Amino acid sequence: MRKKLVTLEVAVQSVVKRHGGVRAAERATGVDKSFISRLMNGHKVAPSAETLQALGLRAVPLYEVLGPNVGDKPPAEGRSA
Repeated sequence: MRKKLVTLEVAVQSVVKRHGGVRAAERATGVDKSFISRLMNGHKVAPSAETLQALGLRAVPLYEVLGPNVGDKPPAEGRSA
């Protein structure tokens, strides 16, 4: 079964909901309640791997394919393509 990918804000909100509030999430995870709140509200966007692990989250980078010819090297000077 594939897990659902969500934004950081949604993921942190689900952690808070699971624990019954920001203070309870702080007690359960050891992550400061102010930091949890800033993550939930999008004011912090790059928590450390340790913070994510404490919250029971994992960052998964996504990549977009831009299309053909993107990243192709231009022809060398003096040569035609």
